[in-house]
Amino acid sequence: MNVMQNLKILKALKRLSIYDLNRFKKFVHSPYFNQNENLEQLFDFYYDKIKKQKFDDLEKENIWKSVFKGLKFNDSKYRKYNTDLLSLLGEFLSVEQFKAQPLQESTNLLEAVIDNKMPELYNSVLKTTERLSERHLERNATYYFYQYMAEKHRFNLTSEFEKKSASKTKIQFYNIQDINDNLDYFFVAEKLRYYCSMLSWKNVIKHDVELLFIDDIVELVKQKKYYNIPTIGIYYQIYLTTIEPEDPTHYYKLKELIHKNLSLFPQQEAKHIFDAALNYCVRKVNKGKKEFNNELLNIYNEGLEQEVLLVNGEITPTSFRNICIIGLRLGDIKWVEDFIKEYSIKINQKYRDNAIKFNKARVALFKKDYDGLIDLLNEVEFDDFVYTLDSKLMLIIAFYELDNKDLAISSVNAFKVFLVRHKNIPDQYKLIFGNFNSFLEKIVKLSYDKKKLEKLKIDLLNEKSVASKNWLTEKIEELL
Repeated sequence: MNVMQNLKILKALKRLSIYDLNRFKKFVHSPYFNQNENLEQLFDFYYDKIKKQKFDDLEKENIWKSVFKGLKFNDSKYRKYNTDLLSLLGEFLSVEQFKAQPLQESTNLLEAVIDNKMPELYNSVLKTTERLSERHLERNATYYFYQYMAEKHRFNLTSEFEKKSASKTKIQFYNIQDINDNLDYFFVAEKLRYYCSMLSWKNVIKHDVELLFIDDIVELVKQKKYYNIPTIGIYYQIYLTTIEPEDPTHYYKLKELIHKNLSLFPQQEAKHIFDAALNYCVRKVNKGKKEFNNELLNIYNEGLEQEVLLVNGEITPTSFRNICIIGLRLGDIKWVEDFIKEYSIKINQKYRDNAIKFNKARVALFKKDYDGLIDLLNEVEFDDFVYTLDSKLMLIIAFYELDNKDLAISSVNAFKVFLVRHKNIPDQYKLIFGNFNSFLEKIVKLSYDKKKLEKLKIDLLNEKSVASKNWLTEKIEELL
């Protein structure tokens, strides 16, 4: 058994960048954080293996022998050393995360100098905190939390005796209003944020989550209290697009706020905000509001330009596919081809080749290059059920368009069996692709009966859940 490959600590260490791995080496060898030389030796062994990318098929006894020369193997100690090293890695990541948040670090330092009664540091730390706060670009709820903490510590710098003896004019210096305001901003923003998440899940997951004060909070913001705080204004607009989706003005206001304030949010939160706008447009398109295809493409373009849609510099295969679909729906084949060339390099290498071939096949479908489509899909690996379903549908369309109706219907029958056998396919997908199969069968069967084709066209028009509805409608009209 390859012990090296199955060790949790080794798996975790291999996930670190070279920069972080070297920093962790310093961390392990620092007596402040680690005083166990055995952990240093074990880490150095793993470090060497990672640097050389040489993961031998070593038994744990051999690892022990290489690290602790001359000592008899002790399984419990070996496991404990690995566990301790993993804990040390967790501590390192915690410290690195803390150091990456200078405003949080400075706020905590302010609390520490107060608790340790070090007046010599009060002014310098307070000024540093104020300077960092002014320079802090993000203005999400977390920012207001640290503002609240900093103002609270500033308040605590003054003794209770001084507060009570201060004049009415001087008491205004004591920043109770600032403390309260920042706490309110944090509380209201976070409440709205998670309320929006809860509302977005309601049609997917049954839950009985209760959020205290949420009605009062919504009413406060409705009366424009706090609305000018960017994080509160944005989440309030997301809330409105969810509960009043029929009113598009809520979406356009959200879009305006996103364009104006998105840079004030950390990347992950900015992506969630962007997703809320995208999901609204998708729901509109699904309800037949085709003008929102343009909105979708515009939002995707802005997200790509600001790199909000990139996760660690990469675009997901799903986002890549969705952008291609929208561009093709709008008839801009050249734009989609250029997009594939420019952005395919940003797909994770593991999924890149598949994504390129699949989306080029979709382009071939819109260009009516059915032979090219078949060639491309023959090279796609079906490791994603969406790829599988869409590919089967595109192949059926290609066979039909190439006037091979028998092969098209044979593929439809195989597709029907596939949908029944694969229990992991969501019911909604089974419905829309199942309806596609059913309508195409009827089109072929009724191809010489115009009266029944007219009725079939009406049935298709009234059916909301069917894949490639426009294409099916076009095929009926060709026969009428």
